[in-house]
Amino acid sequence: MQRRYWYQAGAFLLLLIAAPLQSKKKDITTKAESKKTLETKHFVRDSQNVKNDSQWPVNVEMYGSARLDMRVDSRQVESFRDSLELLYPKERCPEINTPLSCNECLPDSNAVGDFGLNPAISRFGFTITGADDVLCEAKVKGFIEGDFYGRSDANVGGYRLRHAFATLDWKDIGALVGYTWHPFCNPATIPNTISFNSGEPMVPICRVPQLQLSINLLKNLSLVSTAYSEFEFTDDGPSGYNHIYIQNAQRPGFNCLLLAKFPKFLCGIGIDNHEIMPRLRTSTNTPDNHEISSFVGSIFSRILYKKLVIRGQVTAGGNSTFLTQIGGYAVKKIFPDGQQSYTNIHYWGWGIDCDWNLSSRFQPGIYFGRTQNTGANSCSVYLDPLNDNKPIFYGIDSRLDFIYRISPRLWIYHKNIHFGFELEYTKAGFGPMQNDGKIKQVDTAENFRVCAIAIYSF
Repeated sequence: MQRRYWYQAGAFLLLLIAAPLQSKKKDITTKAESKKTLETKHFVRDSQNVKNDSQWPVNVEMYGSARLDMRVDSRQVESFRDSLELLYPKERCPEINTPLSCNECLPDSNAVGDFGLNPAISRFGFTITGADDVLCEAKVKGFIEGDFYGRSDANVGGYRLRHAFATLDWKDIGALVGYTWHPFCNPATIPNTISFNSGEPMVPICRVPQLQLSINLLKNLSLVSTAYSEFEFTDDGPSGYNHIYIQNAQRPGFNCLLLAKFPKFLCGIGIDNHEIMPRLRTSTNTPDNHEISSFVGSIFSRILYKKLVIRGQVTAGGNSTFLTQIGGYAVKKIFPDGQQSYTNIHYWGWGIDCDWNLSSRFQPGIYFGRTQNTGANSCSVYLDPLNDNKPIFYGIDSRLDFIYRISPRLWIYHKNIHFGFELEYTKAGFGPMQNDGKIKQVDTAENFRVCAIAIYSF
């Protein structure tokens, strides 16, 4: 079934293996880099090239941070891991399915604030350098990083793998193998928020196991091709959030990205496609091999201008739950034998983040962004008559129409100690999904979050 994808994956692997053989040999020079500070909101590479010899010596350096997060919310919120990763305020409870004029007449049990202290984002990692002659004189680096965020809400405080990958760099070709950021999540353009959500779900935040090949087309322009699967960040489906859906589709996701890098400007534009098979059989054990293919496009950039750092990203597509985006997919049709076909629920989102390097110690900034459900395009969504005409939907929330956020902040740096303060305002709209996948009779909820953090990095 769809064996052509195996040929695509095989061709990608052959290209990955053959690429180093085409690069020219060059002398390996010794250089050292020291990392002064660690931005614990993002993955920061701390690396040191060591001199190569016949024994392939390996140098291992450790880094990390101890961090405590404090937050106060004005309302109950949808979030991950003890509310550390806020997505949006919870809808009025009970659900609003009546005209808006009646909203204020109904009770709202979610209009209650929340408070928390949590050290789970503390982390540590290792950089491994050396063995530069191990494969056709490639410069080799390895990275392993983890924190105590946990793999689920049930085990907050448990160890979680964040990064585990190796890079091989030649003159004009580079390769990456392992688990790290999805290509749409460039560390240089991820918002520098105090809140651990880093601007999601307006901008994508996701790490995937991957095979990546980058080729320098010009001095400052490269083509990055990636084949990936899912691990912690997964699609939703009949069995909940799980990576089995992309595995059952028997093909990896593919991402193609053009990346331009200059000293004070970075820009990337790319397209992503992945396919999933939500289930293997119906409730009566009839085989059901229907799949759904989804495309996502994204443009991101970072600009350095005097003391300003400006980051921005725009993303649009369908079924991007694994990227921590709204949207998802829904059942389009139920056949007489119980099989189901599916349609993408599309969205678009954007986020802009600004830092002002006021001094070596003080760095004010602001983030603002929005994401919007745009429906199923020309397809129709099946509304279940046995369940109040609700859709059979898989994603973050079938009733979510939009999310808007603005969050000013202040970072304070003193040697290895960092403090952060942020006021985060988030507003979301909710309503019943129609057969075109769009939301009608929108009611809103809003939340004010005050967060403060203290970090000791090493």
